[in-house]
Amino acid sequence: MTARVLSIALTAALVLTATAAQAAPDDREAKRREAWKHQLHAQLDRSDKDIQVLESRLFALQNSHVGSDAEREKEKQTLRDQIQRMDHEQEPIEKCLEKLEHDEPLNRISCPFHEDGEPAKPTVMARSPEPAAAPALAQAAPAPPQANPPPSPAPRPGPMLRKAEDPAPYEKAAISRVSMFRYNPYRWVPVGTRQLAVYNTFDEAYLLDLAGDCPGLLTTERIKIENFSTKVVIGRDAVIADGERCPITGIRELNVNRLPH
Repeated sequence: MTARVLSIALTAALVLTATAAQAAPDDREAKRREAWKHQLHAQLDRSDKDIQVLESRLFALQNSHVGSDAEREKEKQTLRDQIQRMDHEQEPIEKCLEKLEHDEPLNRISCPFHEDGEPAKPTVMARSPEPAAAPALAQAAPAPPQANPPPSPAPRPGPMLRKAEDPAPYEKAAISRVSMFRYNPYRWVPVGTRQLAVYNTFDEAYLLDLAGDCPGLLTTERIKIENFSTKVVIGRDAVIADGERCPITGIRELNVNRLPH
């Protein structure tokens, strides 16, 4: 009887040891994954802020009469080139984050990392002197959306705060499909419970098609766009409304002049 008990105890000990040995690498990989995600999100945040500064300067130049037309046009083109270059630099980081969020094995993820496995440092862009109007514009610009929003609370029914707009006029005002757009929150309008109109300015808007019914659009006090940077990308990002996650399956540019109001 004693020998049988010892045999059972030994088997249990071996099983526990094997389980602990297997859990240790898994735990290390999880910690490494979270560290990578944190550093990449921070890198995107810094890049987004730099892009917003450049966009503020570009906007200031478009409304400025200081200097000659040729000088202003040259500086505007330089700013456009910088913004485009920084956009391209963000793309591999966003793809890497997407793979990390979907728990792909680290050894199968190709990211802009150094040989030691740490994320590469962001490119530091040289900055030209700011126009006089730029600081005020930069202050007035809305804060960039959170690249990594906190976990949403469990969905719960709330009181109806608004009425959904009729989808028909928005469908008629939709111009063309796009795969992404730069998100600069100005206002939003629920179109039914499967679509959302997002305005960047009073005359720039996009119609988001959602994967399914999203009644939280009518009960939430505010929405969030779950995205990795200032860009909203089809098939990757989602609308968070009253605790509901509503994936974005389509994006169409809107001609706001065709809308009834």
